[in-house]
Amino acid sequence: PTYSYAYISDKEEGLILFNSNTFTDGDPLNNFIERAVTFNPDDALHGAMNLTVAGNYVYLVCDRGLQIIDVNDPLKPSIIATVPEIKKGTAVAVQFRYAFVTDSKMTIGPSPGRSTERRSARVIESALRSRRRRRSRSRHPASA
Repeated sequence: PTYSYAYISDKEEGLILFNSNTFTDGDPLNNFIERAVTFNPDDALHGAMNLTVAGNYVYLVCDRGLQIIDVNDPLKPSIIATVPEIKKGTAVAVQFRYAFVTDSKMTIGPSPGRSTERRSARVIESALRSRRRRRSRSRHPASA
């Protein structure tokens, strides 16, 4: 069901999902976009710039950093992790176990009126720690 939806990032409304199956049913008379979900709890996704879907997760960059959203049930998304160290993210891509994020301060070389500083890729430790904690809790649930 996760891939039955189109995912849209919106600076004001956060994450918007709509069911894209109407475009594949062969009936051109019902090709209208209708929102299934608008998700932005406590304005946590304000300033959403870009997103990517990987498995049952949406990785979204916004004013608060990188937000990782569980969409295992697309009609009930939930934020499962935040990486606040990423400031003003502009794009995100995921490959295997890694999320690659660009931000507004990344430069690739000198250009008129811009810094000549080059920044290299870095690993954000908090993202790795939160993922390890979730994984260890799922392997070793608390005994009743």
